[in-house]
Amino acid sequence: MIRQTWVTKGLMMSSRMEDNLFRKCIYTPRTSYLYLQCIKFRNIYNKLKRISKTKYNTDLFERYKHDIRKTWLILNSLVIHTSNKSTLSDTFRMGNPEFTNPKTIADELCNYFTGVGSKLAK
Repeated sequence: MIRQTWVTKGLMMSSRMEDNLFRKCIYTPRTSYLYLQCIKFRNIYNKLKRISKTKYNTDLFERYKHDIRKTWLILNSLVIHTSNKSTLSDTFRMGNPEFTNPKTIADELCNYFTGVGSKLAK
C-alpha cells in the first residue's frame, strides 16, 4: 500500500509537473512520444489523487467514528447538495403573452411540444 505522506508530497509535485507537461504537449501531434507520456502521467496522477482523497476521507471517518455529529458534518461536506431552483425563471413567454401561472406554463409547453412533430412534417 502507498504511504500517505509520499502520496501527498508526490501530488503537490505532480500537479506542477502535469501543468508543465500539458503546456508542452498542447500543440504536439497525438502520436508523438511526448503526448503519450503526458497521457500516461495524467492517468497515474489522477489515480494517485483518487487514492489520496479516499485515504483522507477514511482517516477522517476513523478519527470521528465515535462522534456522530462530526461524522454527519463530514458526510454533508462530501455530498454536494445543489438545488438551484432560484435560477429558474418564474415567467414563461410564448410569442407575445407572458405566463406566470405554473399550470398555464405547463399547458403551453405541452401544447408546443405536442405540435412540433406535425409542424415539422408540414
